Amino acid sequence: MKENLIKILNKKLKESINRFIPTFIFTIIIFLCTFVTSTGLFKYDMSEFTMSLIPGIIVSILINILFEYKKQYSNKTKNNIISILISSFVTIVFCILLLYTKGGYNDLVHLAYYGTIFSSLFIMIYTIYTSENEKALFIHLFASFMLTGFISIIIYLGLSICYSAFELLIFNFKYLNMFMIIASFSFAIIFTNFLLTFIPKKDEEIKTSRTYTNIIKKVMLPLYTILIGVLYLYIFKIIFTGTIPVGEMNQYSSLALLGYIFLYLSINNINNKIILYFKKYGSFVLIPIIITQLIFIGIRINAYGLTPLRLLSLILIFIGIMFLICIITKKSIKYPFLIGGIILLIFTVSPFNLYSISNKTQEIRLIKVLEKNDMYKEGVIIKSNELSEKDKNTIESCHNYLISSSGVKSRLVKFISDKKDSTYLYGFEFKENNDEYSDIVDNDKITYSFDYDIDDKGLNIDEYSKMFKIESDTLVYKGKYIKNKNGENVSFDFTDYFNELYENNKENNNKKIKMIYEKDNVKVVFTYLDLKVKDKNIINCSYEGILFIK
Repeated sequence: MKENLIKILNKKLKESINRFIPTFIFTIIIFLCTFVTSTGLFKYDMSEFTMSLIPGIIVSILINILFEYKKQYSNKTKNNIISILISSFVTIVFCILLLYTKGGYNDLVHLAYYGTIFSSLFIMIYTIYTSENEKALFIHLFASFMLTGFISIIIYLGLSICYSAFELLIFNFKYLNMFMIIASFSFAIIFTNFLLTFIPKKDEEIKTSRTYTNIIKKVMLPLYTILIGVLYLYIFKIIFTGTIPVGEMNQYSSLALLGYIFLYLSINNINNKIILYFKKYGSFVLIPIIITQLIFIGIRINAYGLTPLRLLSLILIFIGIMFLICIITKKSIKYPFLIGGIILLIFTVSPFNLYSISNKTQEIRLIKVLEKNDMYKEGVIIKSNELSEKDKNTIESCHNYLISSSGVKSRLVKFISDKKDSTYLYGFEFKENNDEYSDIVDNDKITYSFDYDIDDKGLNIDEYSKMFKIESDTLVYKGKYIKNKNGENVSFDFTDYFNELYENNKENNNKKIKMIYEKDNVKVVFTYLDLKVKDKNIINCSYEGILFIK
């Protein structure tokens, strides 16, 4: 029986590789990149290239599925060549962008990166949906994803334990990062290619496991019902107390909408009495929750303007409403996936992306308030202190958002970003911690931000032989900590240095200063540093920098 199962899995894996040859090639490339860098055969950092291969893999799967479902594999060799060319183009474009894009534009690249991945997945699911498999497809894909993930994790843990035992008991590979190689094999090759075996062919019959449907029916559905009950209690609380919440409900409302769509798609092929009630009335139960959520998002936008997270929330709500409309009108559930994929592509890859729209609306909001108070004429800001408190708060809110946001900046935003003194700019001083969340955060906490531009200043590195990029999640600052970097044992304790920086610069927040920590045979040049202070004590920090070793 076991042998038959292994033969079946082996046969399906071979069929999958044959169906998705370009994807298999890309997964092998990821593994080889990880191997040559982890073994030291290639000295240069290949993380951007490896990262760029992921959207290339997703796009290659999408193209092969489009050919298989729409073109019916008329010329398989030609289709594979086209898939490889397009996927390679996507990979090269993202590799170049990730390597050479800096500053706020880097966030635009990452937005386009994840937008390409998720929009491709949405369009992929739309393509796979057919009238024959519509009711069982989603739960089949989800169950396959969970099963494949579990198998890959087991393989990774098993191989890691075997390697650890070999290294401890037999031979120690000093400069070999074998765990990265094992991870690449387990997840890039095994997970990806094994998962593809579960993507149904056109007109293929899909069978769903009772185990997954029972978990959803007997565990997830009752939990979801409790969440809906809590949200309705909260709505009643708002009505009876007359209090307006400060963003507390948004994430739970979005979770309720997402949860309903997930559950509906997962139990679409089950028709017992409870499930039928859920499918019939669940959409209508969500309507008051969605309306309440939209009202409070509208209040926040009216008070503080549009931000990328708020815009993304509205986009996801819109896609969710598309699903509800299809469910209520009993139209095919596949179309919201197509609409969602197109919308995500527009708001992540095009000039009308989340950052650009938010920046533009906040700039328009700032200009309107300035013009209302005769403070903006022919592109020039005229300072004044004769403003209402509401207008001052609006100017400060827009200003703080625009100088810290990512994306393309206008000449006006670049100008106000260069002028740190608000009194010089507008004629009045900003309040500390005056932001949209000031009524729900701990106002005793103050964040001090510093940065240092190495590109402009340059560094003398004659005495040093090695260089590494470091981040706050790589090395700690409080107490001594030993971090092994490619065989180098390096000891750090940034406590005194950060305390000194804070004491010397606490009167000048958002300041460009040279931040260099030197001790023994190492030097750390910080390019960015945030210190969170409470009661004149540093309670947390985040930083980026470059480590030099002699």
